Amino acid sequence: MQPMGVHMYINYRLYNKLLFLLLVVAVGSCPVQAAASYGWKMAVLKLHDGLVESLRFNRTLHLADGDQFQVMIIPEQPLVINVLYEDTNGLVQVLYQNNVAANQLVVLPANDHTFRVSPPSGKEKIHVVVSAKPLANLERKLTLLPNNSAAVLDELIRMKTAIIALGEDPEKGIPIAGVYRTLNSGGIRPLGLGMYDYRKFDATSFQGSDTYVKTIRFDH
Repeated sequence: MQPMGVHMYINYRLYNKLLFLLLVVAVGSCPVQAAASYGWKMAVLKLHDGLVESLRFNRTLHLADGDQFQVMIIPEQPLVINVLYEDTNGLVQVLYQNNVAANQLVVLPANDHTFRVSPPSGKEKIHVVVSAKPLANLERKLTLLPNNSAAVLDELIRMKTAIIALGEDPEKGIPIAGVYRTLNSGGIRPLGLGMYDYRKFDATSFQGSDTYVKTIRFDH
């Protein structure tokens, strides 16, 4: 006859093994929920000397007074897009704020207009904020602009820090500069939806989690 203690010990080990096997089977039978991934494309288009150029914006852009440009954004899924402008004094204004459908083309400014670089000289920024849903903290601060500019910039820094902490690296490569001749090669004409197929311009692709902030820096 085996001692009672040994008999109980053997059963206890068998019980643990059976329990472990049951857990493995249960976990294996459950579908794994993949993290949502969101994608979008962006380009900065400069108009000069009758040409349209897709600029590399992974570094500071050097522009001159009088230069004209547009920003193009195309989301792959429905996304909320906020585009903010920060001037040389650190004051912020909203350039665009909307819910955008999948594959919808967003060109800023719209209606055949362009941004035109003008004095005073200095460093300026355009912040593009892309998210899967409205960002309550940011949008609340935006309602108080321009007096609340410092708080908005602090919120953007907080968002960027959180993205870095998650190890996000959504930018895939850099745009290859492409030059396109306008319909009127004899002079500069403003960009317009009726003149170009914007989807054919070189653009940078982004792929990542549900929130991302991209800052375009330029000085003149």
